[in-house]
Amino acid sequence: GIVAATVIALVAGALSMGVSELVRVAAQRADVPARDALGELPALPEPMHAAGIASASFALFAAIPLVMLLVTSDGMRVPGVAAISLVCLAAVSGMGARLAGSPLAPAIARMTIGGAIAMTVTGLIGLFVGLGVA
Repeated sequence: GIVAATVIALVAGALSMGVSELVRVAAQRADVPARDALGELPALPEPMHAAGIASASFALFAAIPLVMLLVTSDGMRVPGVAAISLVCLAAVSGMGARLAGSPLAPAIARMTIGGAIAMTVTGLIGLFVGLGVA
């Protein structure tokens, strides 16, 4: 059941990331005429290209914890998946910051701290409703 839920979440997350990136880039492209009039014409990716990259990167980095889930023993499953998930969040946020020319440390800190908080809240909700994972 956990593996099936993980695969479903991976697909749903990848599709969600792709659609949100498609909408974001398309909206930015729609704003180009106004920016061009101001002399601020940015280089923007194609919306479908950005959506594909967002979906693929989400799927790749979500598949790594799935593999950890499959190869770890029962006692190490939860801490192993949590740890590798945080490592993946740090890696993808670091790559994003590098590509954007942003400082690495704040980007990595925001993503890993946010991810740790999200995992903790999700785990606590699971415990509260009687679906905690041991």
